[in-house]
Amino acid sequence: RQMCIRDRAIPGLKEELKKNPFSWTSFVGGMYKMARAAHSGVSISLERAFEEAGHELEIVNGYMKKRNAEPVNKSNYASDGTAGGYLIPEEVSNEVIDMTIANMPIMTMGVTRISGLVGDLPIPKKTGRSTGYMVGENEAPTSSKVTYGEATLRPHKAGAFTKQSNRLVHQSRGVSDRIIMQDISEALALLFETQLINGTGTNKDVLGLLNQTNINTFTNSGVDRTNSTSKRFTIDDAAQMLMKLDVADEYKPGGSYGFLMRPEVLWGMKRERIKQYSGQPAGDGLPVMAMNLLMNNAVLENQLGVKLATSTLVTKYTGTLSKVIGGNWKQFYVAMWRDFVVKVSDVAGDGSTGSAFTQDQMYIVAFQEFDCNVMRGAAFTTATGCDTDSANW
Repeated sequence: RQMCIRDRAIPGLKEELKKNPFSWTSFVGGMYKMARAAHSGVSISLERAFEEAGHELEIVNGYMKKRNAEPVNKSNYASDGTAGGYLIPEEVSNEVIDMTIANMPIMTMGVTRISGLVGDLPIPKKTGRSTGYMVGENEAPTSSKVTYGEATLRPHKAGAFTKQSNRLVHQSRGVSDRIIMQDISEALALLFETQLINGTGTNKDVLGLLNQTNINTFTNSGVDRTNSTSKRFTIDDAAQMLMKLDVADEYKPGGSYGFLMRPEVLWGMKRERIKQYSGQPAGDGLPVMAMNLLMNNAVLENQLGVKLATSTLVTKYTGTLSKVIGGNWKQFYVAMWRDFVVKVSDVAGDGSTGSAFTQDQMYIVAFQEFDCNVMRGAAFTTATGCDTDSANW
């Protein structure tokens, strides 16, 4: 159980990549040649397979030699070249991971991201505080102590699967490089965000935010404009959730506070109206910000003083009702382990649309291990019963 105490980066690689960038197209093309030769029973050397990707092969081989020389647990090895897979150096794989994170709204909330891990990561959690006492002259204060728990982040493997035509592999680097990386990153982003929000913590899943048992819940009190029983999430509801954080001593300078919700819920907040007097028809009313016919995100964020983001992956748990997640996102830890694995096959099947062989395609799979946890449950609150149907507003 250790953090990233080994630096497995290749010395000078970052500087080398600035002068001679790593081409994903050339690299995957070399893997494709190896896979094709292996399935055809033909012997082919690495140099022959990677004759157009010598730079890329040198980088990957250098990393794998450095990695295999370290006394780490063999069970951590994901694959090697003979099995059709390669471990990618952090300096190279970071571009895909950065694109992945850019596609995840939850990662814009200011979560604490930990990367480059080797083994399990135990993180202490403070579950109780020391207590102060008034004392008289020559008296000792009553003994008290801080109590701690522990949250352990463990790797859960995520896989992304994309198909590319063989023609694309041989196109210009500038075009196909971007397409290959974008396909992999979008697939990983969808899976990561689904897990970080909704993961059940059972079987292969991580324990996502909405299934954490130690966070607070809040039932929003706002009703819709037609006085029915459904409830919309209002600006006042958001203010009450922030107030609850403040009361719990969790709303302090230096935090990263905000709300993550479905797009329909946020648009409901931006369309919010205030009745002018008791006899006024329900359909009338001025906007909360009277000078703005329709608030934009910046105006609403300025009103609340926190960040707002949307994701369609926030669960609708009953009918048109959804949840809103609010809190100090610095207390949500997202960990990623270093080994980014890429595998290629020209004959594999996907069980539904045939096989790469019959479609003249190349199947590319990528694996990345990650986990998440909430360090202080009191730093988060979920609102329930938030209506997403504008017909009820």
